[in-house]
Amino acid sequence: MKKNFIFIAIALFLIASLVGTYQYFRSPTKAIEQDSVFTGASMDFARQFQTGMIHANDIIQLEGEIIAREQYSLELIGGVLISRDDTETQKWPKSGSHSFKAIFNGVEVDDFFGDTLYRFNGGFLLDQVKLKHSNQTNSEE
Repeated sequence: MKKNFIFIAIALFLIASLVGTYQYFRSPTKAIEQDSVFTGASMDFARQFQTGMIHANDIIQLEGEIIAREQYSLELIGGVLISRDDTETQKWPKSGSHSFKAIFNGVEVDDFFGDTLYRFNGGFLLDQVKLKHSNQTNSEE
């Protein structure tokens, strides 16, 4: 009886160790592979966030006008800052209205300007370039 107990304890320890090791070393799922908690316009995000339905690490899909851009991030109307995922292969646009899917990090209040910023990381571009004006070409952006 004592032998069986030791054998079962060792087997359970090995199984728990294998599962723990797998969970620790597995790569996290990307925002693009998960369902969105909220889908909507970047201007409506602040109002939706204030309802308490959106939390940190939620997957959000937003569409909005680009108002500022850096090499690996951009800002949409409504104070939404999106950082690009390391594995994102599409070239991000410089202007226009676009859809993105990213992980919500949290809220930041800029003490100097008094702006409220909503930070996202792991962003992916979901659409092709949409032009502001139908007669505008990509070279005019």
